Amino acid sequence: MLSLAPDVAGIYVRSARAALSRRGYVGLQGLVYGATEATSGSGFIRIDYLDVAIPPSVRAIAGAEVVIRPRPTDGRDERFASTLDTVRAVSASDGHFRASTLISRPRRREFIVSVTAPGFEPLECAFRQEKAMHSAVVILMRRASQAEA
Repeated sequence: MLSLAPDVAGIYVRSARAALSRRGYVGLQGLVYGATEATSGSGFIRIDYLDVAIPPSVRAIAGAEVVIRPRPTDGRDERFASTLDTVRAVSASDGHFRASTLISRPRRREFIVSVTAPGFEPLECAFRQEKAMHSAVVILMRRASQAEA
């Protein structure tokens, strides 16, 4: 017997897996670290690199906001980029975050991840969706006026 399940748009498909492949899915999980003192260096976001060396002068950041949104391809996309297919997550006390969502355009493959935290310089990075869940390591640098003693 064939069971049908509605996907997010209410269209009945053969399974939840078929709904995911029809709609598309993007996800990012990882860690957010922040420099303990202001430096002249720049922070970075590394996506799908497992061998990232974590500097000793950083600590996990709780409450960092991670936003994933489609990379705009034209003016019309830019207008709707803030609401359409955008997902937000906040890092936990150990710096971990996980953000994922179904996307309305499965052919869309380029996304932008933005990371912000109070007292740190914001970062933004574009990435290409090549699998459902990507992993990331984020190192934020302190603003010069926010250095800890």
